[in-house]
Amino acid sequence: MMHRFVSGLSVWFLTLFITSGVVSQSKGDRVLATMTFDTKVYERKVDKVYAGTIYTVTDVNGNWVLLAGVSGWLPSQYTLSLEAALKQMGERISRREADEEAWATRGLIYLDRHEFAKAFHDLNTALKLNPGKAQTWNNRGLTLWGQRKHDLAISDLEMAIRLAPKFADAHNNLGMIHYELGDPVKAITCYSEAIKHASENPWYYLNRGSAQMESGNPSEALADYNRALQRDKNMALAYLGRSNVLMSRLNWKEAEANVNEALKIQPTLAAGYNKRGWIRYNLERHDEALADLDQALKLDDQMVEAYNNRGVVYAKLAKYEQAIANYDLALELEQSNALVIMNRGKAKFSLGEVADAQTDFEKALEFSPKFDDALNAYAWFLATNPEPEFRNGEKAIELARRACELTEWSKSDFLDTLAAGYAASSDFENAIKYQQAAIKLANETQMTVFVDRLEGYQNQKPYHASFGK
Repeated sequence: MMHRFVSGLSVWFLTLFITSGVVSQSKGDRVLATMTFDTKVYERKVDKVYAGTIYTVTDVNGNWVLLAGVSGWLPSQYTLSLEAALKQMGERISRREADEEAWATRGLIYLDRHEFAKAFHDLNTALKLNPGKAQTWNNRGLTLWGQRKHDLAISDLEMAIRLAPKFADAHNNLGMIHYELGDPVKAITCYSEAIKHASENPWYYLNRGSAQMESGNPSEALADYNRALQRDKNMALAYLGRSNVLMSRLNWKEAEANVNEALKIQPTLAAGYNKRGWIRYNLERHDEALADLDQALKLDDQMVEAYNNRGVVYAKLAKYEQAIANYDLALELEQSNALVIMNRGKAKFSLGEVADAQTDFEKALEFSPKFDDALNAYAWFLATNPEPEFRNGEKAIELARRACELTEWSKSDFLDTLAAGYAASSDFENAIKYQQAAIKLANETQMTVFVDRLEGYQNQKPYHASFGK
């Protein structure tokens, strides 16, 4: 299963000095840089932090801190906890309401904390005071995105780009919104523009790689993930991105190796355990798969995909009640997820809960009418149902044919379903024709089953599924 990777919100904002007073930062803290300052390794300058930018502390050594995404160490006196920064910005605003930088900085902090209404108020106030600041338009755009106001967010980001055409983060953020809206081609254009202006930022390559993958360009995606890793060898999500490409090529072992690298770098990465669980399921190491999925959900109990994947593993082990329980948990979090609804329908069909299974198949297609797997699953239900009142060969043919057309007649199991639909309609000539086509595309696992079904059709016998299998 594929993941969509979205970077952390890219931020480079204001140039202001805030007195920090007593500083005591800890690993994992979110802090505001109070000065633009060079970071060092011993006495050698290696990178730079920018005043008004929020960072995560990744390590502390005495009075020095290491920040995520930045090479080298920074004196901790030039950072301020977000709570302290909020207080200072509030005091500045109380003293002078026209302090545009204080409004903009406080808005940024609220944005980082996902307090979008407060962030919008402060950033909007800052723009009234200074409508020419591209960074503030960018930040308000991100706030609107957080409120799911996509059109308004796009408008703000486009304004930021008009004011600062080389503003790489604004191009990147615009790409992220287009990607979320289902337009990976437009997203690729935005990410490429960001890369043109800031070619060393690994996040832009990571995001473009994900969009390339979504656009059906796995080789280009792999190249971008590799470029991200060239710029940051510890970028765990880039290893996960590479694993996506390898999974699409059914190279499960190399995919697993890449996920292992990601988990070495980031041992608490829930997405990594979820992905490795899915890989190990495909390698038929089911106990290990379940252990990984359990760990993913221990780290993130809101991960819909992990509940779904755990349900799939249980269904493979014919533990349909546990499978359904996991699908139910996923649907509590995301009621309209057509994939999960379809999988629950398949598990219910296997248990003989036929009416409930039909309801799930119809609901999945209601949410996603062009979902080829759901079309195929419902067609199989209608073609092979052991309960005659639920069989409908004509409708099965219609649904299976749509699934085959959507996948350009390239999937053996869809052709197998179409053949079963014709057999259910007593059209054994076409059943034989499409079963033979399925056999031509079949893998080693499918071959014996498909040949057995062909012999049945040649003997004028339709195929009926068995409950519990």
